[in-house]
Amino acid sequence: MPAGPFTYPTSPTVVSTQASQSLFTALELLRDVPQLRRQFMQRHSYRNNFYTILNEMGMGTPVKGPEYIHWEEDWIKNNFVVGSIITPATTPGTTMVIQLDSTSMYSTTISGASVALSFPKLYDIIEVPLTRIQAMVVNKDTVTNPAAHRLTLKPIKATDNLLGQVVAGGRYFITSNSFAEGMPGNSPDFFIPFRYVNNVQIVKSAFTETGSSMTNELPYEPIPGREGSFRLKGIENTEKLHRDRLSGALVFGQTIDNITQQSAQLDYATPAKGTQGMFDFAVNNGNNIEHIPGLYDIDQFYIFSEIFERERISGNSIMMSMGYRYYTELETVLKDYMNNTCFNYVKDSLPAGVVGQNVEGYFLGLGFRGATIGRYNYIFKVFDEFSDVMGAGTTGYNYPDTCVATPIATMTNRWNKNSIPSFGYRYKELGGYNREWEFFNLGGAGPIQKTDDFDLMKSHFRSEIGFEASLGNQWVVDLPTQS
Repeated sequence: MPAGPFTYPTSPTVVSTQASQSLFTALELLRDVPQLRRQFMQRHSYRNNFYTILNEMGMGTPVKGPEYIHWEEDWIKNNFVVGSIITPATTPGTTMVIQLDSTSMYSTTISGASVALSFPKLYDIIEVPLTRIQAMVVNKDTVTNPAAHRLTLKPIKATDNLLGQVVAGGRYFITSNSFAEGMPGNSPDFFIPFRYVNNVQIVKSAFTETGSSMTNELPYEPIPGREGSFRLKGIENTEKLHRDRLSGALVFGQTIDNITQQSAQLDYATPAKGTQGMFDFAVNNGNNIEHIPGLYDIDQFYIFSEIFERERISGNSIMMSMGYRYYTELETVLKDYMNNTCFNYVKDSLPAGVVGQNVEGYFLGLGFRGATIGRYNYIFKVFDEFSDVMGAGTTGYNYPDTCVATPIATMTNRWNKNSIPSFGYRYKELGGYNREWEFFNLGGAGPIQKTDDFDLMKSHFRSEIGFEASLGNQWVVDLPTQS
């Protein structure tokens, strides 16, 4: 059963600050003094979030400009859908004319002009499901209706009738082609490249401290191992919040096309930029399937596997990014499956008296971090982003019951031939200077900065970063049913 509604705590009305002469961010501390990690996790255990996992996997790559682009090819060329029947067949052996459905038409730009294309070619042979009747494309008309090409089909056997066999809405696959002696054959398929464009977005967080308080005798926390240095608690909390916002952008981000922000420096509004996050990419570019919460079944894995087989993924390792409720139900299914098969088999195979004796004092640790099912290795990863009770896991959201399954694979960028992972992130970098994770101080009184007119000390975090994904046809999103 899902957990009940969460009771929100009362926020404090007064927040006290601490100041110091020498400031270090928690990130710097953790890098330089690993034993301080425990202090960084004092109140709420800090777990690796989505951004941190990608970082540790080495899935971050630099980009010079505000946009990053890669090119993919549409490889689905072996079948098509019939849009309508133009001229039906009459008797066995006679031809029929069909018009392709819009989903089987593709467009590209050639010499500055948009051109409509379709993959079926002259002399291709198609097969009808179940009856196995085959027909050849004996003519392809791209002029009568350039937006939906027309094919003339003729049964390869004079005794076959295409009437009622090839129908509107039907999907048919191309088995082969056939040519007479001395014929020139036909041209290869025209692969349709499409352009994937995303933007880095700027995630900002700041902690403000008055300049005068920097010079006052305030409580502070000395940093062990760094004599004369002190920790400003606001920096640590701001960094945690910044990391959460950054990870949230990579998971839940959506392309922004409707928001502007007033810039005090420029004195006019500028359009905000947002990146498409993992979830938005998966839902809009991947394969969407559903499960009924509480009725999850191991057969769901075979649905995943069938999609990966259909999409011809290059590897067999799948990362399943999921919410906690999805994981607990999945683990229960696997435990029950093991209990009804493997465990009983082991019990029945052991010598008499070994099983069933006093087990007092024994501890059974049973859990699953992955499974090999249907030829694929599934790696389970629960992300707090999906389940955080103060975030996407709060009452009313279905993320805790959701899973995004992504092949851990690479593709070749058809533009520059670089290898691109299935998912990762990009950050701005130029000349060795990058903005993946910046920390800097501005203004205010301190050992270096003197008091300015505003008497403010601001500590800033800034990340110019964006999610990048490829091969969306190979992604699968498992959503809870809404009914």
